[in-house]
Amino acid sequence: MKHRTYHYFFEDNIHDSEDSITIDGKGTLNYKTIQIDCLDRFNGRLALFAFPIKYLHSADKLFHLFGLKGNLDYFFSECREVISVPEKHQDDKGKEGKLNFQVYFHDVPASLESINDNAIVVLALDVDENKKDENGLCPYKLAGYVHANEFEFTDGKKGIERYKGYYYNMLRISEGLRNGQKIYRRTGIFSTMFTILLDLVNQNKVHFVYAAMGKANERINRALKKLAEHYDKHWDIWPVTSNSHLSLLYGRTKYRKQLVEITHDKDKIRDLYKLSQEHRGDYMFNQYPSFEEFYHFYERIISYSKSSGAYMITDEKGAMKAACIAVNWGDYFSFELDNPKGIFKVLANLKLTDQLLYTWKTAGEPEYVEKLFRGIAQKYYKEHDVKMGLYNSYEGDPYSKIKSSMINDPFNYFVIYDRPELYEQFKETSKDKEGNVRIFIDPPLF
Repeated sequence: MKHRTYHYFFEDNIHDSEDSITIDGKGTLNYKTIQIDCLDRFNGRLALFAFPIKYLHSADKLFHLFGLKGNLDYFFSECREVISVPEKHQDDKGKEGKLNFQVYFHDVPASLESINDNAIVVLALDVDENKKDENGLCPYKLAGYVHANEFEFTDGKKGIERYKGYYYNMLRISEGLRNGQKIYRRTGIFSTMFTILLDLVNQNKVHFVYAAMGKANERINRALKKLAEHYDKHWDIWPVTSNSHLSLLYGRTKYRKQLVEITHDKDKIRDLYKLSQEHRGDYMFNQYPSFEEFYHFYERIISYSKSSGAYMITDEKGAMKAACIAVNWGDYFSFELDNPKGIFKVLANLKLTDQLLYTWKTAGEPEYVEKLFRGIAQKYYKEHDVKMGLYNSYEGDPYSKIKSSMINDPFNYFVIYDRPELYEQFKETSKDKEGNVRIFIDPPLF
């Protein structure tokens, strides 16, 4: 165990602040330095930061406060490199799962900032104190990057009391080498990054967090269990299957012709939201408890991704029977399979994963949802060259048969919490008639 510190920047006044910095055009950030106990084996100085994502363009100013060179172009080039690190799903013996991948985000940092504007960015910087410049500033390498996306949810029953949660994503550790060794991956930088995330839980009185993890990645899952228990937290695991459908085979022209676009029709978007709440209002961690909160995120998506939009299928009288938001992930990033196995090798060779379609906030009767999915798949294939769509499912999903595919990859949602009685209450509230616990698995960007 070793002591490290991280620098936490925040806009509110709920914390005791050691100091502040004013960022022109954005506002004032208070900040303080917090000591944490870490399990990493890294020898050297790590500069650790946590700050609101809206200040990514001001990261150089924050770094400068603590003796680091403040070249913003260099920082973003480091972000692009680290965020593109392959996601590898491996068991204890090094055997890989079916799906390892790399994500190349376009237009960093705009693509990262475009959806979750309430995220906290957590960074680990490897500082070289032996190469100070004439101003005494040190160069660095970006060792790790992660988002803690804050959201609110209700108990799903009365829907009155609100609770805060974090959804973790973009967790990346650098592949950087030193003497031929992956210095950051092999020295436990991951555990230190996660320690900061768990301390932010305490700083902001957040009692429930979750993140998607590869099912085959037993090392990561074991590390999360160990960290949760070390910090007196509880943990749980929810298995999910990521199904993939090839648009050429799955799409149907006749259903594409039945699609009604409602992208810019706020009243219809409100109807979509209401339908979604009727369907999943009692799900665990169901996000966006008010239409205004949902619409804020929705507007951010369609303002950045011009090919994303909302669609519905109606009955003969024009009433909405199924609706969803189609998010073209290809506008945000290129998705490439890394060392694919089995059928995924075929997909990689045919470059079918270059762009991906993701359906968000799906709601409606299953027979109409199937028409919706198949119509949208055809539309995006014909109009945007999107060759494949992703459809996550789980035990108790009313659309599981529609989503089921021979192209699939299992993964887990890993939950950490410190309110066990409330957690059990949420589970009970979210159960369907068969006793399946249903959990919100619809983040618009993973």
